[in-house]
Amino acid sequence: MDSEYTYQPQYIWKTTANDGLLPITNFTEEINESEMRKRGKNKDQGKELGVITELKDEQEQQKQRQKGFSNGFYVYVANKGVYGLIKSKKSDTQYVLKVKNALSNEFDDLEVDTTVDDVKTDIELCIRVVISEDKRFSLIVKKQTNDKMKAIAEELAELLNIKKYSLTFFYRGEKISFNERFGDRNIGTPSKAQNNSISNSVSGESASDNFILCLKGGNEGPKYWKRFMTVDDPCRQLSYIADDEAFDAISFVPKKDISFTGFSVYPVANTDIDFKCIYKYKIGSESSQEAIAEFTQADVDKKHVDIIFDQEIPVQANKPITIMVRFTAGEEFFCSTLLGYQGENYMNIPENEDKELFEIRETSDCTKGETDLRFGQIPRIIYFLQ
Repeated sequence: MDSEYTYQPQYIWKTTANDGLLPITNFTEEINESEMRKRGKNKDQGKELGVITELKDEQEQQKQRQKGFSNGFYVYVANKGVYGLIKSKKSDTQYVLKVKNALSNEFDDLEVDTTVDDVKTDIELCIRVVISEDKRFSLIVKKQTNDKMKAIAEELAELLNIKKYSLTFFYRGEKISFNERFGDRNIGTPSKAQNNSISNSVSGESASDNFILCLKGGNEGPKYWKRFMTVDDPCRQLSYIADDEAFDAISFVPKKDISFTGFSVYPVANTDIDFKCIYKYKIGSESSQEAIAEFTQADVDKKHVDIIFDQEIPVQANKPITIMVRFTAGEEFFCSTLLGYQGENYMNIPENEDKELFEIRETSDCTKGETDLRFGQIPRIIYFLQ
């Protein structure tokens, strides 16, 4: 991006009747004062463009750093210029990481010592944002190494007052999925041309291709179709046992051709422990492989978490989409999730834009037996109309 096109917005201030001075940026045509009041005056502190964005207080950052050394989490080894997944802990300072081999695409073991190696649980990322020809700027954000691209998309969307799905992200010429973690794509690491000069990268001299490009464009996002009128919280919950491989399941039958994009589940409840959803699905009689989606409690939004696929799946009208789920929470033997009910009234749910698009059917794939038409798990399907 040529410097003559770089747009570095500065804060200007607007007097409001209820909140005094509020910051706005000169690329924003107008400010929605009611929305700003609803979010709170302190919500945008630390979000000035062009500087490092700090979004968590010190106590929260310390919790995230400790969590960053849990098995299965990405850390960044700055002096080696690589991401690694925590595989095991050898001592208070020594860890074994799984590091992807660039040549074989397999994982190799790498031993690190935090007293010697510069092991980070957060990373600074440069983002170049192009909204239009005359609205361009760059900013630096500090994010957790285990975060997904979705975290940046949501913050930029809020800052720009647009939908997150109208933003598209690229890194070194390749599109980034919202569900990809920074470590999945080695985002922020030195390029091959820099491998002999990692110290330059560590000292802040980044390569010309070592940034995330954000473009306005794409689509307005998938649609959500919900099947329950009410979430039962906290009276009744669905229970899951770690070594029980039975699934809760339900079938959504579209009446038109759609692109199946994902689905929502209710989270593991009454705990601060991270949890996993083990799932698979069938389109007609064709079954997917079993997969695992990992979540923290911070991922929970309005009592739901979303599982979004990397690619949309075309589904013809009247072909059942059967979704099967079960859950585990950390090392716990037992866990429970929220559940929905009044599912028999799914045709009357006002939030559904396409009210009559799906028929809900019970399925013999529900081997656990706690989800049916009326209540249970899998409250929403996510889709595009074709």
